[in-house]
Amino acid sequence: MMADHGDPCSTSEASYCMNGGQCFKIPFMSTLTCVCNESYKGRQCEEDVRSISGADGGEKGLIIAVVIIVLLLVVVVSTLIYIEHRKEREISNPQRAEEDRTEEERDRHEGNINGRQDTCC
Repeated sequence: MMADHGDPCSTSEASYCMNGGQCFKIPFMSTLTCVCNESYKGRQCEEDVRSISGADGGEKGLIIAVVIIVLLLVVVVSTLIYIEHRKEREISNPQRAEEDRTEEERDRHEGNINGRQDTCC
């Protein structure tokens, strides 16, 4: 019986393919070839597709990208909430907001008068 891949191998040649691959002989070349099941690849079906690290690396990269995006979203949302909260505080207590601004300006002004620039820590 002839298949698309050639004639089936003889009983002695059938062990050429590993992991359940089907062995065929290409008649005009006298070469053995294997048709692997979906879990294996390679000349003799010797490579387990599920254990190849390249596929896992792609998944790891995707997971890392998603985590980074989520963290950035958390930072942006937190910043927006802080800004909104501060605006609400200024509206609800304008005197306190003015005192905060005056205190910040005074600190900035005193820093410039003393001949030093504002530095942190």
